[in-house]
Amino acid sequence: MTDRHDYAISAIRFISMLMIITCHFMQYLEIELAWWFNVGVQIFFVISGFLYGGKSIEKPVKFYVKAFKKLLVPYWIFVTIIAIIHKLFVPAAFSWGKLALALLCVERLPGIEHLWFVQKILICYLLLPLLLLIKKELIEKSSAKAVVCTIFVFILLQFAGFTFNGYAMSANNINCFVVGIFLAGVFQKTKSLLKPTVVFCIAAVLMNTLRIYFCYIKGIKGNLFIDLFVKYAHGVLGIALFLVLYKLFQNIKANKLLHFSDKYSYHIYLVHQVYILGPLTLMGITPIIGLNIAIICSCILVSGIALKILNNGVDYIIKQIELRYSKEIV
Repeated sequence: MTDRHDYAISAIRFISMLMIITCHFMQYLEIELAWWFNVGVQIFFVISGFLYGGKSIEKPVKFYVKAFKKLLVPYWIFVTIIAIIHKLFVPAAFSWGKLALALLCVERLPGIEHLWFVQKILICYLLLPLLLLIKKELIEKSSAKAVVCTIFVFILLQFAGFTFNGYAMSANNINCFVVGIFLAGVFQKTKSLLKPTVVFCIAAVLMNTLRIYFCYIKGIKGNLFIDLFVKYAHGVLGIALFLVLYKLFQNIKANKLLHFSDKYSYHIYLVHQVYILGPLTLMGITPIIGLNIAIICSCILVSGIALKILNNGVDYIIKQIELRYSKEIV
């Protein structure tokens, strides 16, 4: 948002990462709270929208190349490694067709189904130049045209969600990214997020109270409209949590933990689930659950750092190729 690093975002990113990892441990242990802790994913989408919403994109093609490379190179490295491990040690989980689709971000390999996130964030990046234009018109000029365009984009996202990937696609993921962009615009203009914080907190409390009533008191399951409402309630909860945490950490200072999180959080997100769920899980490696969790956390940490190192090596090779190619053109 400014020239200085926003460590409130770093703190929120770190907490979201912990929530997602905790969610998958709970999912393995069949603890219902897993489906509340996974709101960390929605917070990640809000963070992305908020950060990009404070910038401008003058050269969309250059932006796409840079953003896609940053997102996809570590993803491709990790997916390839998991495919090789499956081929060698869990051949029943391996398929050339699934690998090809996974590299295209269309399919997920067993044990790393959480990487649906990559496909959705790619869609967000594709929409970003248009969303920034609409945000500028809506926030800076408050024109009727911008309001109509904003409503149209939200309707289009819902239609795309129903048509191509189920209602979950837009309801609690991409919409969070879009809201993050507009929150950035509000913050740029007013230097405050108090009003949206109040609005989203009230909405989150009301919607998730109804969610608890429908899902846990009435026990309604499999109802399309209730399920759709739950997805939206979850998304609003993620937005509200982001806003509350941003206010809470507004004056936080730099520290080594936040620097580490900024550097490795995406790579840790990529690798973590493989040790918890799926054919390569280590949750049964010993009879002691606590010890298994400690072992897995160590493996996640080491693997995330190793993936980052591999990522840096591949990035270096790509840069050398680009440099040589540019010299040949000149």
